[in-house]
Amino acid sequence: MLAFRASPFWPLIGPEDCGSHRFTGKETVAARLVGSIVDISPSGDLVTDLTHAQLTALGYNTETKVVVDEEFETIGIYGENHEQPEMTLIAILSESSPLRLCLVSDSASMMLGVKKGARVEIR
Repeated sequence: MLAFRASPFWPLIGPEDCGSHRFTGKETVAARLVGSIVDISPSGDLVTDLTHAQLTALGYNTETKVVVDEEFETIGIYGENHEQPEMTLIAILSESSPLRLCLVSDSASMMLGVKKGARVEIR
C-alpha cells in the first residue's frame, strides 16, 4: 500500500512524485470499504449499513479483515451457518440483509460497548 507523509517540501514535489517512483494512477491499492453501525438487534448484534452488493463488488472471503470502532477486529465474513466457537466475534453476511457483527452466543453490543454510529472498516 502506498502512503504519503506531510513534508515541508510538499509544494516542491507533488503527490504524483515520490522519490524515484512516478505514480501513474494505475497502481493497485488494497481495497477498503467503510461503513457504520446503524442498528443494534434485539440479541445485541451490530447491524451495519454495508450491503451484500457492496461487499461482493469489493470481494470478500474468510481472510477479509473487519475492524469495528477502530478497536475490535475479526477475520473473515461468514454465512449464517458459520460453526464458529462460543464468544467469537464474527461478521455475518446474507444476500437479504446487511453485514452484521455478532458475538457467538452473547451480545456484541453489550460485551464490546459498541454503539450506533461506530465506524466499520472492511480491509
